[in-house]
Amino acid sequence: MSKVKYKFHLGIPPREDVYKTIRGSAKWLAMRYWDGKKWWRVDMNRDSDKPEFLWPKNSITPKPKFKDWQIARGYRFYLGNINDGQDKIQWGEPYTEYTDREITSFLVDQDVLPSDWREKYQEQMRNQKEMK
Repeated sequence: MSKVKYKFHLGIPPREDVYKTIRGSAKWLAMRYWDGKKWWRVDMNRDSDKPEFLWPKNSITPKPKFKDWQIARGYRFYLGNINDGQDKIQWGEPYTEYTDREITSFLVDQDVLPSDWREKYQEQMRNQKEMK
């Protein structure tokens, strides 16, 4: 099954939104909100002192789903301040990485590979291996 991966960029993202981000050379992904001026942490908690963060419509980052127990306990999203390292935050541009099976199916559908590709190339590969 295909996976979503990210190409990371320093600098200003294209729009105000929630992005998967890394800071510096870290490998740990975090959701952060870019408001057009600065980055904010996106947290999930029952903290009633902070205003609720409403997830942007058509966001580049899908909204995480709350678990039943989190819903029952009143969990919600809110934004937390990031004091240090704003200039080190890299935002992720998502792309899909397909599996070998998905690529092969695509090539068969596009008539690049014949539908009997497994059998078709067997003899040619055996001959090539014998020549080495």
